[in-house]
Amino acid sequence: METDGLDLLRGEARFTGPMALAVALAGGEGVALSADLIVLDDGERPARTLLPGLGDVPALDSTSIMELAEVSEQLLVLGGGSVGVEFAQMFRRFGGEVTVVQRGPHLPGGTDAEVAAAVETIPRDDGLALRIGAGAVRVAPRAETGGVRLTIIEGNGERGLDGRHLRVAVGRTPNTDRLGAGAAGVARDERGSI
Repeated sequence: METDGLDLLRGEARFTGPMALAVALAGGEGVALSADLIVLDDGERPARTLLPGLGDVPALDSTSIMELAEVSEQLLVLGGGSVGVEFAQMFRRFGGEVTVVQRGPHLPGGTDAEVAAAVETIPRDDGLALRIGAGAVRVAPRAETGGVRLTIIEGNGERGLDGRHLRVAVGRTPNTDRLGAGAAGVARDERGSI
């Protein structure tokens, strides 16, 4: 904050032209800026899934799971990417019962099958229950326990998994959706990444 030549503005910026930004400041006022060089460091946020019932349960993301006051005694992790598995292992090592549901054929997702087979031994040895090749169908609150029931499809049938908490770990979404990238000529891919 005290660095010479640095002005820190807290707010949300949107391109209005190739080298121009409008910044809506946290206090409500706005500022127009222009520069010869604009560096984009927009970051990412946890991706959401359109899983039926997700709006009815208190699903955890990478931030809110760290705010739990206690170790979840039964944690369901939806998504078998590296971040999802990392949190699953952490909670298992803290003493929780953890189940990872991964739609893809192995974990972590996007890994070569031979490498994945070797990697999967580590969470299995830690005592994680792995539901690989299983798709989530819906989730619902369990009023009698305060937990959740995640219905998955494995093979030809559905089965319910009960847990105290649900950690949604289905990837990350770039924070470019409100950036106005088109006004600056900044191209984005199908995920929204610059």
